[in-house]
Amino acid sequence: MKKIVYLLTLFVILGSCNNSSKQPTRYGEKPLNLKKLNFDINMQGFFPQERTIGTSPLIFIVEPGKEAKNNQEAQADGVYYDEVYIVRQVVRDETPKNGTLYHYHTPASYSSLPGQYKLATFGDYYFDRLNMTTTSDDELIMVSASRREVNSETAKELFYELARSYGEPQRERTIYQGLQECEIFTWEKKDRIIKYYWTLSTLFEKNDLRDLHLSIIKKDQLKTILSLLRLKDNY
Repeated sequence: MKKIVYLLTLFVILGSCNNSSKQPTRYGEKPLNLKKLNFDINMQGFFPQERTIGTSPLIFIVEPGKEAKNNQEAQADGVYYDEVYIVRQVVRDETPKNGTLYHYHTPASYSSLPGQYKLATFGDYYFDRLNMTTTSDDELIMVSASRREVNSETAKELFYELARSYGEPQRERTIYQGLQECEIFTWEKKDRIIKYYWTLSTLFEKNDLRDLHLSIIKKDQLKTILSLLRLKDNY
């Protein structure tokens, strides 16, 4: 009898662990685990358009769940941020064979204050912005996460965490948005390409703050992304 009780207890513990490690099924429900990213996410359910802005179905509001909130009251100009605006941007190419992509993103003018939300994680590091790109039939092909205003040590520590997971990266230097030089680290795996870099949070003040950028791209869709989004320096 004790053995049966022990086994039942073990199953409950394992079940609770499995549930806690599951990926979110809805944007902002809890952080998206980028280390275990599966491109088979149901994108139609991931971005629920329950509250649209005006008459446009391309702009809507998502309120992050409790697990995604970073337990701080973020305030700017007397306004508290409890929700995130999502823009579903349609990106088309003049060449029909390239098709259409949909880019879900939080524009800077609509985004929350830095650090308010944990929308994605990689190991012990979190990101407060999460952008996703799909094909016209809702196939997820790229996830881009960023985090603003962290110190340079955190930027380097995340690089080491990525290197421990994926090995030694390829390195290239580029000019970010035509303003500042940065180094892009790239890991090419069997089914995905991982890119990571950091930039200065501001060019006009001397400080130690950095913005982190991490993208995970479905490998067989890389050419489509580059041809449609023109994101060589930003993806």
